[in-house]
Amino acid sequence: MNHSDKLPFSVRWHRRLRRLLWILLLVGLLAALWIINRPPQHAGTILFTSDGDSFTLALDGARQSVRLLGIDAPELAQNCQDSRGEPWRCGLGARDALTTLAPRGTALTCRSPGNDRFDRAVSRCTLADGRDLAAELIAGGWAIATTEDYLIEEGRARGRRAAIWQGNFITPAEWRAANPRHSLLIPPPS
Repeated sequence: MNHSDKLPFSVRWHRRLRRLLWILLLVGLLAALWIINRPPQHAGTILFTSDGDSFTLALDGARQSVRLLGIDAPELAQNCQDSRGEPWRCGLGARDALTTLAPRGTALTCRSPGNDRFDRAVSRCTLADGRDLAAELIAGGWAIATTEDYLIEEGRARGRRAAIWQGNFITPAEWRAANPRHSLLIPPPS
């Protein structure tokens, strides 16, 4: 028989109740911290697509520029090589893929942990049917993963040699570094 068994029932009950209350308080505090630290959620509709990973949302009469979190798509003026080594406009293709997935007026829900240096909300966005917009672009081969969240989709796109993976390309980050003045320009017709 241990020491706590010798205590009166009311004392044992009081100690158990006090432990339960401390546990409930701790769980409540953790839940409150989780709610406070969640990225803000924005629901809006697409106004226009800027490139393969950026667009503008209409939010309650205001506009918000958004960049998709966890991916990097070819720049608008960027060319890639197809399977024969011929150049093709992968930047325009990436923008068109995003426009096809989420045309003007498409409802999106986005969670944004912060903004980038261009004051765009860096966000994870979902379509009305629950699909993750960035995952869809990567699965289609139109962007590369910049976080571990989308490595499975990227691997599948590589395996299918989809879109940018059909031939050679330099990463969008490398292209921007090599073409700082041209990253926003549309390439001339070939």
